[in-house]
Amino acid sequence: LILGTLFSAIVALTFSSILTPSVTVQPELTPEQIEEAKKKELPPVQIRGGFRGEKDLFQLIWELHLQGYYEQAYDYAQRFVEEHRDSDLIVDVYYKMADILYDWNRGSITQQYKEARGAYEKAIAYMPDNPKVPWGEFQIANTYFFLNVFDAAIDYYRALIKNYPTYEYLDIAQSRLALSFLKSHQYERAELEYKRLLELYPESSLIRNAHFKMAEIYYRQKDLKKSIAAYKKYLEQYPHTHKRLEVYFRIAKLYK
Repeated sequence: LILGTLFSAIVALTFSSILTPSVTVQPELTPEQIEEAKKKELPPVQIRGGFRGEKDLFQLIWELHLQGYYEQAYDYAQRFVEEHRDSDLIVDVYYKMADILYDWNRGSITQQYKEARGAYEKAIAYMPDNPKVPWGEFQIANTYFFLNVFDAAIDYYRALIKNYPTYEYLDIAQSRLALSFLKSHQYERAELEYKRLLELYPESSLIRNAHFKMAEIYYRQKDLKKSIAAYKKYLEQYPHTHKRLEVYFRIAKLYK
């Protein structure tokens, strides 16, 4: 009962603009109280007065997900699918359900990503020409990448890069493709993909790390000359890097 009241207060304060005037606003909670509520199992949200329409429900799903109330967000997304199957927003809700499953840690990260992957595949199959398809493909690749299933991650990242050359997160996909090769000890392919990252996305925030990884590839290949040159160049480009000591250590080790 106490938890129900606590969560109702949060919802009332956050969503008062989208609910009917009959909603009773509770006293504002402190940040500590809100964080404590998030840590506990909360019962399904009860909204007094109901919604004005599907857009209100749509907005509530987004806000609950944003605040970390994954169970409630998913429940409302399922309700949206049941009640508004012909809505123009239905595809967005399918992708949001997948995003929720991707973020919602219920104990097993393997199961978490498996369920998210299935949800993204369902959303893609529902409307293959939707602009959100690249996002779904990117997230499927990420589920494999973070589970260290690099063969599958490589296939999905390569397909994404090939099929959607203007996608906004391609620098991340390119970086993770290169790292997938590196972690699977395919050093020549990793070098090639990092060079592509440096060439195609010179303004990316991932460039610094790409330079470091290039030196790491030579280090792992025990290529003394290339590795030392790459590490020295890295230090010249980024003299204040937090990896300074690690670089010095590796250079010293290569000189032995």
